[in-house]
Amino acid sequence: MAKMVIEFLQPYLKKSDRRDNIIFSVFYKITTTLMYLIAIPLFIRARGEKEYSIIAIFLLIHGFVALIDAGFSYALGLRYMRAIATKNSIAKYIIDRGFSFYLSIAGIIFLLSIIYSKSMSNYFFLSPDHAVEMILYGLSISFLVMSSYFVVVLQAQEKISRINLHRFILDAVKSAGLLFVLFLSLNSHNYIYFVFTGSVLKLYLDYKSFSKITDFNPTFDYQELKNNFQLGWMSMIISVLSLLLFAGDKLLVIQKLSKDNFGSYSFAFDLNVRAYFLIYAVYSTIYPVLIKKHATQENVGRILLFGLVSIFSISIFYYLPLSFFSSEIVTFFVDKNLSADTYVLIRIFSLAAIAYMVFGLTETYLNSLGYPHMVLFSYAIGTITFFSSAFYLVENYQAMGGAYTFLAANLALCITGVVFSLLVYFKLFKAAKI
Repeated sequence: MAKMVIEFLQPYLKKSDRRDNIIFSVFYKITTTLMYLIAIPLFIRARGEKEYSIIAIFLLIHGFVALIDAGFSYALGLRYMRAIATKNSIAKYIIDRGFSFYLSIAGIIFLLSIIYSKSMSNYFFLSPDHAVEMILYGLSISFLVMSSYFVVVLQAQEKISRINLHRFILDAVKSAGLLFVLFLSLNSHNYIYFVFTGSVLKLYLDYKSFSKITDFNPTFDYQELKNNFQLGWMSMIISVLSLLLFAGDKLLVIQKLSKDNFGSYSFAFDLNVRAYFLIYAVYSTIYPVLIKKHATQENVGRILLFGLVSIFSISIFYYLPLSFFSSEIVTFFVDKNLSADTYVLIRIFSLAAIAYMVFGLTETYLNSLGYPHMVLFSYAIGTITFFSSAFYLVENYQAMGGAYTFLAANLALCITGVVFSLLVYFKLFKAAKI
């Protein structure tokens, strides 16, 4: 069976760029995961759950930029990649006029961070004295949004290993920041300076790689700005819904547990989310290939099978051991006094992660075909599932209820995504036969 799968996938992996993209991307993600697994337990042991809870919220929000980025980049990326696949000269025109879209979004985020800087400082640090750090934090997110403009071009040219190297450097700076804050006995708000530094580095590196492919010639064009908003509005709603699904349970749980006791919940989630980036490395590699093959009406069966094999491999080699040995991992790496619920939370989040990986493949497939309305419907079902169960479960079962709510939402996403993908795939397959 394994031999048949390898032979079937061989034509897809034959291209050295794709093979290198996957190998290097997975290497970067595994290394990043190990860095966090070293830094976070050390921090929790030395400073306790209370301080880690604040850092965890910063990491959580910063990590959500990847989800929001998918919404920003969908319209521009799809149009640009299709133009490249069909050798249409409009490709350069599209990309030159796309930067204003990202700049406007980044500007809105930065402006909001200025307006609400004192409120954010009060929430995180119980004092308005760290408003400057909150503005820097907002600016770091704005830089990541602008950086994703350059990523669109790198992804279209299948420079995925380069994209993931830059993300790896960002993660390395963030994990190193934890250790600096710990060993130099700095206050938690100083961690923001490391987050900001990592964001500046990533923006610079993405720009340098972009400039080797094409000239940076940003041109404001109102019609193009309007086109990107019109074509991308569904994806931006999807980004908001995905943000709700990924942050909603944490926001509800933190109200019940307080920031002081949020560390266990966040740690259990963080252990699982580390492997998401492994599957992102795969999906970001196959996404431009899917678009190009659809544009030229080629079969995509091998690519989808590769995605399924990747999900199976990560489930077997990461999530299965994580679930079985969750209590030993927490006791050995972190603290035996960490909440006993942490072990169960890790197992629940593992199931949710597998469901989300399957949905991620269907989302990549449907987006590559230009069917964001189906993805949006899946997220709508997931959101309805989330809110219909969240308040009862979190109210009555607190952290455990939050985890079960997150699992239910991801299962809803998975089921609807699979159903839509199968309907579309067999419809296209039937049309091709005719």
